[in-house]
Amino acid sequence: MKILSAKDYSQKLKVSIQASGKLSFPNETVKCLDIDSSSKVLFGQDDIDSKTLYFILPDDRSRQDAFEVRASGKYYYVPTKTMFDALGFDYSSEDAAVLFDLVRMESMDKEAGGKVFKMSRREVADDVE
Repeated sequence: MKILSAKDYSQKLKVSIQASGKLSFPNETVKCLDIDSSSKVLFGQDDIDSKTLYFILPDDRSRQDAFEVRASGKYYYVPTKTMFDALGFDYSSEDAAVLFDLVRMESMDKEAGGKVFKMSRREVADDVE
C-alpha cells in the first residue's frame, strides 16, 4: 500500500500563457517544483486527444529537445510562443487568459523520463498571475 501524503496535495500548481506567448510560473509553483534558470521542461501531447498536453520536468537536463527555463528577476518563464501558435492557442487577446492547473501523473514518469503533470486547461480572465 502507498500512503498518500497531504503534503503532496496541499499546493495548487499552475502555469499560464502570457499575452507574449511565454509560459509563466507563479512563485508557489516555482518553489514546489524547484524550478530555476538551469531547469528544462518538455511538453507532451496525448496520442488520442491532441488538446491534452503534459508538462514534463525531465530527469536529464541536457536534453536537446527540451525548452530552457529563463529568468527575468524573480520571474521564471519558458519561451513557448511558437509552440502555442502552432497548437492554435488564442492567448493574445485581452479576454483570452489561458491558465493550466498542473495535475501530477506519476504513472507516466518512466515513459516520459521525468516528472509528468497533466496540463488541465481553464480559462479565467480574473485569475492570471
